[in-house]
Amino acid sequence: MKTSTHRLSLLGVAVAASLQLAACGGGGAGAPDVFPPTVTITSGAVNTASGPVTFTFTFSEAVGTSFSADDLIVSGGTMGALTRVSDTQYTLVVTPPSGATGDISVAVKALAFSDAA
Repeated sequence: MKTSTHRLSLLGVAVAASLQLAACGGGGAGAPDVFPPTVTITSGAVNTASGPVTFTFTFSEAVGTSFSADDLIVSGGTMGALTRVSDTQYTLVVTPPSGATGDISVAVKALAFSDAA
């Protein structure tokens, strides 16, 4: 009895998947963007800050100029200027009151930004 094994290479799978996607109209340059951008907020502060804290907003895709200081909620400090670093990154410096203790929090309002596209 003779048995044969069939091995499918990863390249073959990738080509087949690409052809399938192209055949159904997806994956091309004109494919619609159906996922809204997301944002991650980070800060340079570790545990306790003794002065101004810089917050960085990193978006999953370009938001262009759809993001502004009006889209932010800041507590525990005074908001400085919002700086656009790129279409996907902004920074904000928040200064706590002199001698203050407690938390500084920064949040983005719901539906505050959109894709640049």
